[in-house]
Amino acid sequence: MAKTTIKWEGLDEAIKGLENLEGFILEESKFAVNKGLVVTLGEIEKRTPHGATSNLAQSLQLSPAKIKRGHVIGYGFSPLIYAWAVEAGRPAGTMPPVEAIEYWVVRKLGVSGPEASSVAFAIANAIKARGTKGVFMFQEGLKAATPTIKKILSKIIPDAIKRGGNGSS
Repeated sequence: MAKTTIKWEGLDEAIKGLENLEGFILEESKFAVNKGLVVTLGEIEKRTPHGATSNLAQSLQLSPAKIKRGHVIGYGFSPLIYAWAVEAGRPAGTMPPVEAIEYWVVRKLGVSGPEASSVAFAIANAIKARGTKGVFMFQEGLKAATPTIKKILSKIIPDAIKRGGNGSS
């Protein structure tokens, strides 16, 4: 039996290039996640009630993507205590904090002083009795952003290869 040996010129360099690609892939992933977060927050903001103050919509933030243990992680969120109640609704049977409603009463209804507290308490009791429906701005915003996010993510490997092949960092 004949034995044939073919020397693949450049194979060693190609393998080294692939080994070096991991860093480029992680960096491109971080960039892609950040772009996806910006798109997603835009979609969430469109679906967020603006109410009396627009505070909830203006509170939307993102935590830039970080690489942790080989994973790329980024977050979009609102730090406001009532954001989850607006997102998911509030079941009947629990009374919301009257202070948060009182602020809304002053801004939206123009009522102030002790009367504002009374109106806020009445609204809180009504919410306790009936609950509230969720708006699902985060859930629906993410759903709307998903096709764009998929396009962004599909470019990670090609972009990492372009960067890695050019020797840029």
